[in-house]
Amino acid sequence: MIDEGKITNQEALTMAVVITLTELFLTFMAELVAVGQNGAWLILLLAAVFAGAFYLPAAALMERHPGKSLIEVGEELAGPYLNGLFSFVYLVFCLGSAALVLRQYAERVLTISIPELPVSVAMAGMILGSLVGCHLGLEAMARSSLFIIYFIGFTILLVSLLTYPYWRFDYLFPLAGPGLGKVVKEGIFRSSLMCGVPLFLAFIFPSLKKPTIRLAGLGAIAIGGLTLSLTMLAMLMTFGVSVLQEMVLPSYEMSRLIYFGRFLQRLESVFVPIWALIGMMYVALGIYAVSLIIGRFLRLPYLRPFLLPAAILIYSLAFVPANVSQTFWIDFHLLRYYGFLPAFSLPALLFVLDRFKKKGTKGGGEGNAA
Repeated sequence: MIDEGKITNQEALTMAVVITLTELFLTFMAELVAVGQNGAWLILLLAAVFAGAFYLPAAALMERHPGKSLIEVGEELAGPYLNGLFSFVYLVFCLGSAALVLRQYAERVLTISIPELPVSVAMAGMILGSLVGCHLGLEAMARSSLFIIYFIGFTILLVSLLTYPYWRFDYLFPLAGPGLGKVVKEGIFRSSLMCGVPLFLAFIFPSLKKPTIRLAGLGAIAIGGLTLSLTMLAMLMTFGVSVLQEMVLPSYEMSRLIYFGRFLQRLESVFVPIWALIGMMYVALGIYAVSLIIGRFLRLPYLRPFLLPAAILIYSLAFVPANVSQTFWIDFHLLRYYGFLPAFSLPALLFVLDRFKKKGTKGGGEGNAA
């Protein structure tokens, strides 16, 4: 049994919140405006609502099997062969999502900071920083996320509120954007923004001090969804649809508007390292999740030997897209659109199997007693 120490549910919640906020600092917000127009903020709000509903079966499943991770529960309910397929899907999902985030953050940091630096060097630096966190262990990453989340939240709040002089409330109308039907449809599929929450919490479930993830997961989805939605509101009121949908990094452009006077400007240089840190934390959690999947599937008592191979795989996969535009297309149109299928559907299927198995066992027991 892999023993990586114990963390509190609050610490697990903060790590899950980090997973939901990574797209806030990339091109995703601008592209979502191109799809949802004035209703983009409603899409994000509905995405959180649907993600919370889709998450409940996964939470109920894990709480019925205390002390086990999703991999071990899957083997118990679906058997080794079908669970092997499920584990492979989880593995591909974690590898792909971490690689896409790594490539995008490295490219964007270069765009706004040091464009002469090769992207391979930038990604190598992020991978090395992530590996250090993984080697320190889950407890160290959990404590770090609990400490850093306050700086992240303060940064997001500060950037959003200090653009108030530029707000125009008429930019929000029509509220439903392209129509209520389109907004609801996008809200269902964009629940994939929170798809990392059920998987990560289910993987680290044995490391939680309290055998429950319902409140931690719902809290992370609620905080992440509200943060994304309210930040999108601020972006829409600041730039409007026509300008916002053409931006590469809306959050960065918002920070550039902050001006306190002649001797206090260019505050985006303070925010960029914090945003890069979020990307590094996401990659670190991705490396850890990949190693955890392999270790638990092979029933090994350790996972650290898999950290370096997992990091190399993620680093290599990040080079598969030809450029950052292709990377973003895969992220926006595939991972953040259909990601809810492996993340929510497979745990829900296992939950159904668990219910039928428990009913069958109960019925068989009563028959034997009779």
